[in-house]
Amino acid sequence: MHYYFYTTLLNIGTSVEQQLNEVGIRTIKQLLEAGSKQAWLRIKEMDDSACINRLYALEGAIQGIRWHDLSEAVKGELKEFYNLRLTDSLYKCQNRPGKKKGNT
Repeated sequence: MHYYFYTTLLNIGTSVEQQLNEVGIRTIKQLLEAGSKQAWLRIKEMDDSACINRLYALEGAIQGIRWHDLSEAVKGELKEFYNLRLTDSLYKCQNRPGKKKGNT
């Protein structure tokens, strides 16, 4: 199977390229179609350490700019998305079946 090398995109190193391939995003076209949020969600499912900087990096790669140069509006939107996902994850963890109240 032939993969396009994401490392030709800004912000994408070999480890993120490998993660994208592992979650089924194997071409730059597929990354563009999925978008940064969906790509990040897929990565986050397999790598809980995926942080907001990875989300910024994916969006920067899609836009063709360094993630540091994303507009404040875009960073704000991504940060809101990220924080909502963290809140959702914490809620699911705290309310999982079999968990007794008062136990951590």
